[in-house]
Amino acid sequence: MGVSHNLPDSSGQSRWWAVEIECRTALVKAALWRLSGPGHRCCVVQHDEERTHIHAFLSQVSVPPEEIAEFYIGLQLDAAARALPAPHVEWREVDAWGWPEGYMQLSQPVPVGRRLLIQPHWMAPEAGDRVVLRLDSRYGFGAGTHATTVMSLEALERRLEDSPDLTIADIGCGCGVISVAALLLGARQVYAVDTKSASVMGAVQNRELNGIAAHRLTAAQGSVTRLQQMLSQPVDGFVCNILTDVILGLTPRYASISGERTWGILSGIRETELGVLDEPLESHGWETTNVVRRDEWCCIEIRRA
Repeated sequence: MGVSHNLPDSSGQSRWWAVEIECRTALVKAALWRLSGPGHRCCVVQHDEERTHIHAFLSQVSVPPEEIAEFYIGLQLDAAARALPAPHVEWREVDAWGWPEGYMQLSQPVPVGRRLLIQPHWMAPEAGDRVVLRLDSRYGFGAGTHATTVMSLEALERRLEDSPDLTIADIGCGCGVISVAALLLGARQVYAVDTKSASVMGAVQNRELNGIAAHRLTAAQGSVTRLQQMLSQPVDGFVCNILTDVILGLTPRYASISGERTWGILSGIRETELGVLDEPLESHGWETTNVVRRDEWCCIEIRRA
């Protein structure tokens, strides 16, 4: 496994909660919603006919013991409201964690776009024509495999084919897959921010796994305000792969890191939510240049109007 950032603190207390959930498949969305709060969560979901196993790891820095108890009670109530059997939930403290062995055995490299290959970091490097991105995805959901991330990476690849050597901002960077990919595909500099401290740790981890110099990928905790503090001039482009509500909230602030020629890639948008972005983007000086749809998700490319 890669370098561990989750050492015990000075009191000897573990830094992670390992949570295992066995529940009916119909309860999975409720469980994942409860695992998506402000404290960092990372999951593996394994389906077995009618039942699902969820392996989650929660940072003790952000998730106190009482929140674990609230999660347990809340999930029991979710099951009762749906007339489902009560889920089986176990949790324990751990000093370090890795993927379940079964998940590691099933994981395979994922080709993305025309040039990129995303490869689990525990595998030996593959020989081939594609640019290999070695990824420790423990610090983010669906990193490199979810449709929203894939569409973002494909849009970014198209941009960098036409104009490499650009400065990019990655807003809501997660484990840094988009940031690292941008540099491997030719970007000059990336500034990455995320509100979760563990996500920033993951971005740094993946920067190191891929041999990228620290000065080329600067990762920090925060959002657009933090980016403003980090930048000495506008970025050439930015990627924001989060969720529609967050994208809407940030729309008035994209201009603060942008110049006249800055473009943006927005993803994490449900097809049913696509229309709600039109007026806010237009009113803040942006026009849509391309929309890609996949698996009920959308990725929008924008530029200054």
